[in-house]
Amino acid sequence: MKFTKEDPSSYNELSKYIDDDKLLEILIQHNPKNDFVQMAGSANQHKELDTYLGVINKDMEHIAKNTEMNISEKVLLANDQSINTRIAQARYAQSRFALSPIKLASNDEKDVALALGAIKSMREKNSAWLSMGAGAFMQGGDNKANLSFYSTNVGYDRLFNIGDDELIFGVMAGFGGSNYSASSLSDNAMVMNLGLYGLYQTGKHEIQSNLSVSSISGDRSVQGILGGEKAKADSLGLLSHSYYKYRFLLKETDSFESMLKPVGLFSIGYNGIGEYRGTNYAQQAFNAF
Repeated sequence: MKFTKEDPSSYNELSKYIDDDKLLEILIQHNPKNDFVQMAGSANQHKELDTYLGVINKDMEHIAKNTEMNISEKVLLANDQSINTRIAQARYAQSRFALSPIKLASNDEKDVALALGAIKSMREKNSAWLSMGAGAFMQGGDNKANLSFYSTNVGYDRLFNIGDDELIFGVMAGFGGSNYSASSLSDNAMVMNLGLYGLYQTGKHEIQSNLSVSSISGDRSVQGILGGEKAKADSLGLLSHSYYKYRFLLKETDSFESMLKPVGLFSIGYNGIGEYRGTNYAQQAFNAF
């Protein structure tokens, strides 16, 4: 009869002394010759192994909290603000144009009709625009992080004056980059933007809708207790903002109007975070609304 002794560094033996036995099982499957595993088995250093597993767990929590979604949300909000700024500029330019005095060299009815037609066409012509911007965000507390990004967007829109009503349609596309850092994790990413927007004003009512889409392709670097690693981290984000405004006219003169516009906002957001798979750590893809 032959008796065999259980390997003191095996999962069955070490799990008797370890709180997080599931993480222990994963570690042994990943690297059965891990130094802490071997020391716990040969020298009964179970406490040291338990502490080591706790640090690994914190590393995984850190990776989970600092996904590409932290970048995507800020970029999408910046894109939405770029669209709002563009719409305000387009409407302001048209209002200035409408208030500009017009002088005609001829009183002939045909000439006047042609001139007025040309003016109307100018007010409704297509407009191209370019915007460049940058931003930075800092997060304190237990999960400190810093984000900086830049972007260049090109847009094209058209404004229609339908009687006293106003209609704007536009599209935006752009590119940029971002740098995200949080303790032992850093992420450098390329960002591609796409936006669609529209506004309709009739009487005192104003309805606006913005749709922003961002694709982020990141190179992530993680320095954890298991060692350093690099891997791809990609995401796709979408943000839809619909605004409703009602205009209260407070004062009106020949040269300006003073008004109050309460705003209602309906927002829908989506982030599709791709899989992260490094040498030691991995995170499944997930969707967030």
